[in-house]
Amino acid sequence: MRKFQSISFLVIIFCIALSGCDFMAELFHGPKPEPEKVPRITVMQGDNFINNSGDFNFNKTGLNISKSFKFTVNNTGEADLVFNSIESNKIKLLDNETDYFSVQLLSSLGTIVPGNSIEFELHFNPAMKGNNYSAIVQIETNCRSNPDFSFVIFGSCAEIKTEIITLTTSLNFDSEGITNIYPVTVDIYAGGAGGGGAGGHWREGGNFGLLSDYYSAGGAGGGGAVVYRKIEIFSNTTFEVSLGNGGGNGNGGVSYYSNKPPLTGNNGNDGGNTTINWNGGAVGSIIAAGGRGGKGGGPNTIGTGGEGGSFSQSGANSGANGGASGTNGSAGTQAGSGINSSFQGSNTNVGIGGSFNNYSAGNGGYGGNANKSPGAGGGGANGGARIIFTWYE
Repeated sequence: MRKFQSISFLVIIFCIALSGCDFMAELFHGPKPEPEKVPRITVMQGDNFINNSGDFNFNKTGLNISKSFKFTVNNTGEADLVFNSIESNKIKLLDNETDYFSVQLLSSLGTIVPGNSIEFELHFNPAMKGNNYSAIVQIETNCRSNPDFSFVIFGSCAEIKTEIITLTTSLNFDSEGITNIYPVTVDIYAGGAGGGGAGGHWREGGNFGLLSDYYSAGGAGGGGAVVYRKIEIFSNTTFEVSLGNGGGNGNGGVSYYSNKPPLTGNNGNDGGNTTINWNGGAVGSIIAAGGRGGKGGGPNTIGTGGEGGSFSQSGANSGANGGASGTNGSAGTQAGSGINSSFQGSNTNVGIGGSFNNYSAGNGGYGGNANKSPGAGGGGANGGARIIFTWYE
């Protein structure tokens, strides 16, 4: 019986040894030490990780045209990430033989605490045409897994080619007639047509001059809008350009005697929209609204100016101005009213077409004369377009 108890005791001890080595170790040697906390470096450009011993390509730029990218050094570890150098060369450039690459630190920190980061920019500014210029970016820290984090950067310098197409008539064309080297940057400007000016009004007093004559000028047409868009194409692309026609002018109205029904000057017609599609509109399109026609002069009513076309692609704005300048272009301004004292809408009193980057849309027509032969308003200018292609060759 005593022998059996001894064997049972040994079995129990053996099981404890197998299943509780850590317990026994702590029993005889004290608690197990905590894992050491270490820093960990990761480098990113935008949302993309840069691998240690990897590379990053600047692709092409033009002669003496700097191209820049921002990078982030993150500490994803549990201890402070410390740069080996605390001077300005935390980020080193090696084998930068042409000096076309440069680095700019955006933070002066020498230590990155866990969960934090610093940023730096790399610039490529070549002074000579050539392919595959390169340098090595090196970041030395106390990260044990990657103490000398490095990656290669590349870039090429090419001649910039530009082709400017200014259109005064509607046209469809393919980019392959301009270049077959891609990618190509395309700046697109669409200008809406101006609205037509309205006719003036004149009423003769009649009745042997007992009543006074009355004159009322027609309102000028509103200016068209300009819409701007920058795109990048990577293969042959078809551009479909449809230009808006200028708004027709309104005829003058006249009644020769006070006992005759007064005739109001006719309103000017709206200017047409200009539309540009690429690849049938499946990829993209823009619309520049035409200006609205002026309102005709009438009895006791001076004609009002037409509203300027809107760059919001939805027609004329209801406000006094067509809209403010912006990255999408600008709207035409509303024309002023006819001028009663001079019996006519001045030729300069027209809606001014929107303008963006020195490209302008069509102006509106002027308001019609209001004298004894009340004149028709002026017609609005037709819409237009400008398309600029830029590529490296």
